[in-house]
Amino acid sequence: MEPTQIPRKLAQLLPSNGLAAITEGIEFTSLWRWIKLSVGVGLVVGLAAVGVAWILDGGHTFLLRQLGDSSTEQAPELRAHWWLLLLLPSLGGLVVGLISWLWAPEIAGAGVDPMIDAYHNRDGRIRRRVPSAKLIATLFTLGTGGSAGREGPMAQIGAGFGSYLATRFGLSARERRLLLLAGAAGGISALFRTPLGAALWSLEVLYKDDFESDGLFPSLVSSVTSYSVFTSLRGPGSLFSVLDKSGLPVSFDFNPTQLLLFAALGLACGPLGALWIKWLDITRQKLWPALPIPVWTRPAVGGLLLGALCIAVPWVFGSGTTWIQDALRAVDDPARMLPIGYKGAALL
Repeated sequence: MEPTQIPRKLAQLLPSNGLAAITEGIEFTSLWRWIKLSVGVGLVVGLAAVGVAWILDGGHTFLLRQLGDSSTEQAPELRAHWWLLLLLPSLGGLVVGLISWLWAPEIAGAGVDPMIDAYHNRDGRIRRRVPSAKLIATLFTLGTGGSAGREGPMAQIGAGFGSYLATRFGLSARERRLLLLAGAAGGISALFRTPLGAALWSLEVLYKDDFESDGLFPSLVSSVTSYSVFTSLRGPGSLFSVLDKSGLPVSFDFNPTQLLLFAALGLACGPLGALWIKWLDITRQKLWPALPIPVWTRPAVGGLLLGALCIAVPWVFGSGTTWIQDALRAVDDPARMLPIGYKGAALL
């Protein structure tokens, strides 16, 4: 076939009226409008994620290596400064409790539940003060060794900015909800470095057995934008990597039989995840409200209990990403710090 015949063959595959039939029903003005809104949300959320990561990494280094006079993050070094382990999470919890009590009660918790509540019950409205309050609370919680993650707070911060932007431009309740999802996707995408997974997560986390398909486009655009901003300023790569004894990344060849192991792992982790959520709900809804103490002191008490646990099991100090990366080292790697066997079970 001559090269000049290829376009002619392709043209025969099109309808009689050409591209007009394919693009019929697509509102390009609305599409371009959503691109601008979603890119704006992803840009701001990506920059916020860079700032959060930079401050937390710097604070982590300062607390554990400078203030603690420790050159490594090894458990024995942490135990040597038991007073630091005991008091830091409690002090961070005290600040967070005051911020939540005086400024924005919505910031209590991981951040995902308030986002879902705003989507379903508040027309996507999140108060303007929530993103900044959640940002400050997150910095104090994680910066003082709180055993929590960065992703949930960043999802609420991103959702809050998306909601604010929609309100600022006078968008409808439906459009505000979609921009809220776009912001949440951007927050998860940047810190997890998973643009596609974050977009899908923001759409399916809203329901038990449904999917918010209308939010796919803005969530995907925001997610990719936020990921691009974050990796441009913080560097590319995955969140975790498998290293050999010399510290170099290890690559693995895929084998279809590994899918059986992945399936078994999923079946084992599913019940554990459900049990964890159930226990967390019981603790948050029944145990803590029953304590005869002011609301704003509860995070401080929780931080004190965490500090006491850290003295016995230092590996629960912080967000856990450092220890997850360490767990990916070979068992006989001398650089590995996590215990194995029955000692490793203490981490549960």
